[in-house]
Amino acid sequence: MLNKKTFRQHFQVVHFIFKSAPPQTKVKPDIDDPNNYCRACQKGFSSRGIYRVHLRKVHQMMMPLLRVKVDHKQLPDPYNRDYYCSVCKKNYAPTWSYRQHCKQVHFMKLNHSSIINPNAEINVNDPDLYCSQCERSFSGKPKFKQHLARIHSSIM
Repeated sequence: MLNKKTFRQHFQVVHFIFKSAPPQTKVKPDIDDPNNYCRACQKGFSSRGIYRVHLRKVHQMMMPLLRVKVDHKQLPDPYNRDYYCSVCKKNYAPTWSYRQHCKQVHFMKLNHSSIINPNAEINVNDPDLYCSQCERSFSGKPKFKQHLARIHSSIM
């Protein structure tokens, strides 16, 4: 059974909906607070991103998007098994997320030849909709079948 606290936590975590700041608060939050601490609400946040979401949702603050400067002369290794982007100094997992990052941020053209486990046997009737060669799960059977047809055409 949900109580008021877990209900509020659900809205914060899942829907990014926060209780509004008290209207009598005259203290304004500092967007660039190095400790991700909201002076108005007297709350700390675990990351800068979550803190900024709080500022947007609770305090209706408009902020410029954070952009990491990327050196487009350097390119990450799209086959890195740790899914680590050496240019952005950031980890991505699973594989498709890392490869998506390589394509969208570094404008790399990648083909489907980077199948992680080319010798793995694919179960087309896998109840978990998991492709063992690509190490990827799918949210629905149509997407799983589409992936198998597009990437592993010899199976279908």
